[in-house]
Amino acid sequence: MLKMMIVVEGVDGSGKTHVISRLCELMPDLKVRPRSTGSDTKHLVPMAEWVQEERNIYKADGGEIIYDRHALISECIYGPTLRQKFPEGFDSLRWLTHQIKKFWMQKPIVIICMPPLETVVLNMAQDDFPVENIEVYYWYYHAWLANNNPYPMTHQDRNILVWDYTTMDFSELVEDIERLERANQCG
Repeated sequence: MLKMMIVVEGVDGSGKTHVISRLCELMPDLKVRPRSTGSDTKHLVPMAEWVQEERNIYKADGGEIIYDRHALISECIYGPTLRQKFPEGFDSLRWLTHQIKKFWMQKPIVIICMPPLETVVLNMAQDDFPVENIEVYYWYYHAWLANNNPYPMTHQDRNILVWDYTTMDFSELVEDIERLERANQCG
């Protein structure tokens, strides 16, 4: 059975839901996995358990899965500012580093949705996002830029795609996913 893991990341209003919907239309075998955190930013399950359970499911079942954010990526950006601390497990650098290494060994394809900041702000305004919270999202947007820069040391051997729907055709994203997946299957 083909194994493929896709993780779609980015700030609210960056087009994650749209990308997931389009990919699920094109790849009907993709299974959307449950989120670890609700839209209210509260954890739906103990985070360390979620990480372990999701890895076990992927190892056992395989298949083609897609995440609307993955705790090992987004919690490191959102956790400290939203909750002023990391959840249990994530507060141990040794545990977190070990989990992140295991995550990348699974060869996920990570799509970071990064349209221009002005577009994100307009999308959030259209979704009636609370104006008082928009300033925090400026910080998140820039945190994504800092954490996903093009320097080779940070992306070495990682399948990271940056998607800007305002300048790229969706077929380009699909071609990049297919190219990375072929490389994953070969090596």
